Amino acid sequence: MDGMKCYAHYRAAVSACAGCGAGLCAECAGRRDGRCGTCDDRARGAAEQLELRREARIALRRAGVAVPRMHGDPVFLRAQGHPLAAGLSLLFCIAAALGLGGCAALAEQRWGIPRAAIAPALGIAMGVVVTAVLGGTSRVAAVGAVLLAALAVAGGAGMLSVVTTVALPGPGDAAAWLQAHRAVGLALDASALPLAYLTASGRRM
Repeated sequence: MDGMKCYAHYRAAVSACAGCGAGLCAECAGRRDGRCGTCDDRARGAAEQLELRREARIALRRAGVAVPRMHGDPVFLRAQGHPLAAGLSLLFCIAAALGLGGCAALAEQRWGIPRAAIAPALGIAMGVVVTAVLGGTSRVAAVGAVLLAALAVAGGAGMLSVVTTVALPGPGDAAAWLQAHRAVGLALDASALPLAYLTASGRRM
């Protein structure tokens, strides 16, 4: 460091600031990770701004506002970063999807209400469940809600057969009509997916 002086003490410099190249004496070089005071303050301020923005995004997601999820933001807001709580939350969502799908199948078998007619409500319900369990809205939550809505629609009958041994009356006339007009039933089933996405992402039609 020929001829370079410390920016703060005007002593012989032993190194240069990693940010701006200002001279640092031995005392200054041992502090602030090799940066001068100005660059260190700037770096600290930038880090604080990033943390404030992260907290603001999380607060908006908890309030149901659709904001982009950035790298490092938690997916399970209610888990507070705890992996066991996150795993239990995921299991609860899966159980809710199977349970609601089973209820839809039960409604068809016992009261003749077509499952396809219930499918849109299943999509909205799964969006609400995922939003409540995760603690806020996000695109990740929306994708999860879509997958769970598909599970609820497709796995309801199987779930009902597992948990019940009681003979049920069977589908009514409306359900039989939808079975005969499969395209209408498929359209109603498919409508659950965008409804789940819109509910869990915070977006509205």
